[in-house]
Amino acid sequence: MQRWVSAFFFLLSFCAAAAPAAANEGMEWRSGERLYMTGKDVALSEDVDGVLTALGDRIVLGNDTEVTGDVFLAGRVAVIDGRIGGNLEARAPRVLINGPVAGNVSVWADKLEIAADADIAGDLSFFVTSEPDIDPEAFIGGDISAQILDSPISFERRAPEGESGVNYIFRLNFSSAVFLGFLAAILALVAPGWTSAVQDVGRATPAQAVAYGVGWLLGLPLLAIFAALTVVGIPLAFILLLLYVAGLALGMVMSIHLVGAGVVGAFNIDLGRHRRILAVVLGALILWGVAGLPLIGGVLWFAAVSVGVGAVLMAGRSRYLL
Repeated sequence: MQRWVSAFFFLLSFCAAAAPAAANEGMEWRSGERLYMTGKDVALSEDVDGVLTALGDRIVLGNDTEVTGDVFLAGRVAVIDGRIGGNLEARAPRVLINGPVAGNVSVWADKLEIAADADIAGDLSFFVTSEPDIDPEAFIGGDISAQILDSPISFERRAPEGESGVNYIFRLNFSSAVFLGFLAAILALVAPGWTSAVQDVGRATPAQAVAYGVGWLLGLPLLAIFAALTVVGIPLAFILLLLYVAGLALGMVMSIHLVGAGVVGAFNIDLGRHRRILAVVLGALILWGVAGLPLIGGVLWFAAVSVGVGAVLMAGRSRYLL
């Protein structure tokens, strides 16, 4: 109990103090021949013998680096100066290619620049909103497939005209995903037993966890509003709002654990003591990707948070027999 209380208050206090720094922190993980990199600014500084997946605000593959396998990049700006031994897929408003690529290249961007040192052995296909800037000295060995899009590609998701409700309110941008993943990793290290107990509850009774979570997320603010209608109830309303924020924060963090642990368990990945960290990384990346889906992304993210909140409540109820 003492360990869980310490982790709980540490999580709440750390949120306010470390939010700006955590958003800039990056994570890196290797799984076999695959390297995963995330962060605000991602710069590859070493050769990769295998496949590279990088997600961030600005991604740079320096001219002194080499990736022997395929490369997938997603961010705001992607700069490729290094050597790629496989295929390249880049999704960013701005993409610059100025190095050799042994395979095919696929790009979604607002602005595509292919500089003089680019040497693409395979096909080049791109979906852009403006004419690409291809240097005459650049070499493209395969076919070129081009399509000009009507609307710009935005790194930040905006609600379409007329859209409202859950899908617009419950959003998860990349910085938030990194921050929540950072908190999830801390919680797993500080309170591993409690984290496992919440995961067991969420996996065993997901429907019931959703019901508890939705009740908390929608019902507690209403109770706080009714309490605040009277002068006597204002302190109670304040306490209810604090509980709501605490539950929401823990629910978001535990949703990462639940999704990540589910994926690791489904594929039977056993990395010993590193298993929890891998689950956190996968959970944060998956939820970030799911939350960005059009139309249903916000709903799925809300459902995941509801399961996390409900699992936390049910684990506490079981522990104290409420």
